[in-house]
Amino acid sequence: MVGKQIKTFDLSRFQQMACYNKLTKSAYDENIRVVPAYEMLHKCLVDEMTAYAKKATTRYEFKGIDPKTGRYCEGSRGAASTLGTVELGVGTGHSSDLLLDAIPQMKLTGIEVLDNMVEASKERLIEKHGEKRVSILQGDYFAMLERSALRREWKTLCGSSIVFSVISVHHVADEMKRWLIRDAYNILQNGGIFVLADLMLPSDPKKQKEVMEAAEANLIKNATTPEIRDEWLRHWRELNILGTVENHLKWFVEAGFSNVRHVFSELTTNMIVGVKEPCLGEY
Repeated sequence: MVGKQIKTFDLSRFQQMACYNKLTKSAYDENIRVVPAYEMLHKCLVDEMTAYAKKATTRYEFKGIDPKTGRYCEGSRGAASTLGTVELGVGTGHSSDLLLDAIPQMKLTGIEVLDNMVEASKERLIEKHGEKRVSILQGDYFAMLERSALRREWKTLCGSSIVFSVISVHHVADEMKRWLIRDAYNILQNGGIFVLADLMLPSDPKKQKEVMEAAEANLIKNATTPEIRDEWLRHWRELNILGTVENHLKWFVEAGFSNVRHVFSELTTNMIVGVKEPCLGEY
């Protein structure tokens, strides 16, 4: 159902993010590029997703000892015709638009809390790709983790092949990031992947200072107006909560992901990919 309301939610953690609420879709898309290596990040995102999609949609033969059961098995697996995909924080739909173009088997459920972003993502994604491939749910996906009453709705997303999030999770404390990674694991089918592309820091305090200063300089250089520059600087300094790459990698492993890879890093912009280990013959 397009634009379905998951539940009444609390916008308090987003109320100060005026740079999100005031910008039009085109202005937001232009100014989000103050994020270091934003274009390169998306190239890496598309490459990772298309590589996964190619494997998941290709028929293949298998035989051997299943590492999960310890039993010998052999056979063949048919190609998946649809890849159920969830984006946490769909924003204006830029990331999902690139992926829907690149992966014809992808069927997207995008979750977004802000009214203007919901409308922007519907305008971009549903008008272009159609309601059969895109559904936008309005809600706070962090609240889904916090409030047990929302578990039923969260579980409707179970069995997804792909869960991903791009430049969104850095707005909450580390413990909530950890919960999110765990719940992403829980809703994935065996063999599914979680891709987290977000702002993170190195563990070393000296390197943290260096990358933060360089990222802030990049922001100042690339903001399109003084007003946008000042708003994003306030956001950067007061509202972002950046965890370390090391901790994120640890949370992936704790959640149960295997083949966890840190596939992209440029200043504060990073991407981590984890696989929910399949049984032999699953992917």
